[in-house]
Amino acid sequence: LGAWGWLLSVGLAYGLGGLLAAAGIVVSFLYTGSAMATTAIGTLIPILRDNDALKSRFGTYLLAAGGAGEFGPILLVTLVLSTENPLHESLILLAFVGLALMLALSSMRWAWRGWPMLERTFEASSQLAVRLTVVLVFGLVFLASKLGLDLLLGGFVAGMIVRLALQGHELQIFESKLTAVGFGFFVPFFFVVSGIEFDLAALGSAGAIAKLAMFLVLFLIVRGTPALLLYRGVLGA
Repeated sequence: LGAWGWLLSVGLAYGLGGLLAAAGIVVSFLYTGSAMATTAIGTLIPILRDNDALKSRFGTYLLAAGGAGEFGPILLVTLVLSTENPLHESLILLAFVGLALMLALSSMRWAWRGWPMLERTFEASSQLAVRLTVVLVFGLVFLASKLGLDLLLGGFVAGMIVRLALQGHELQIFESKLTAVGFGFFVPFFFVVSGIEFDLAALGSAGAIAKLAMFLVLFLIVRGTPALLLYRGVLGA
């Protein structure tokens, strides 16, 4: 449902982006459409977690839809909006995915054998399990950057690998440590850097503020319409 919903959103977004480009409101329907088809899942997870809705039926569907809305645009930007040869970018992306799969399979096998040792470090100063996770995140983000891929792709894949490695070994204490590292350091760091680079002066005119309001409505249409169509049979009003 998340994947189908995102594909419907892409169709709506590019259609609306084409109309805006034809009217001279935006420069590129590709950039505009790709932007409107995204979901900032990083802002959704804290809201769901703080309201104890993360593991609810609604939270599960929202995470799946948000995951598709986060991961899909990253692939779209890499393949469609790249300034390089699309075939070259596709091969690099496939190589990165292949490496990530190898890491995931090896992590799953290693986790089963080395899990007792990792468990003993949860309350130790070495914090080996947390350090390995952080190294994996930094390593894949660095690799994605060097390959010319989106940085978020590396972080996203690192999270998937950790989740696969933990399958069957989920421990609340370890997840709480990862939550502390993520929301205590990585997420604020990401938003601080984004905020520093944000061009606040560009919103100084009435026309810019009007466009901002227009895009808020368009986001609701692009991501909300597929949700209303696809989830009527599985979720209440």
